[in-house]
Amino acid sequence: MNDNELDLSVRNSDGPGVVTVTAVGEIDSSNCTALQDLLTSLAENDAPRQVHVDLAGVTFIDSSGLRALIVGERATSEAGGSLRVSAASDAVRRLFEITGLVDRLALGN
Repeated sequence: MNDNELDLSVRNSDGPGVVTVTAVGEIDSSNCTALQDLLTSLAENDAPRQVHVDLAGVTFIDSSGLRALIVGERATSEAGGSLRVSAASDAVRRLFEITGLVDRLALGN
């Protein structure tokens, strides 16, 4: 994987209607549409559901990556579900704090 590649995987977890999306790599303007498209398609195809986005493997995220998460959260919410983000590194967590997105994206450990 190149430095600015993003690897995404989806798995069903924790019961019916719960999906975990795992992201690994950097989320930036060159690849954020893949994450946004995946999150919105989950909301459109199988709603309502809970979507957990695991960022443990994300080393960098910029404003376009944050936007992808916000668009995914909005689509999931409009479909009657919820989206939460977990396992963000300290640097990624700090960006969520600076931008005021900790509560909106239910950022957990």
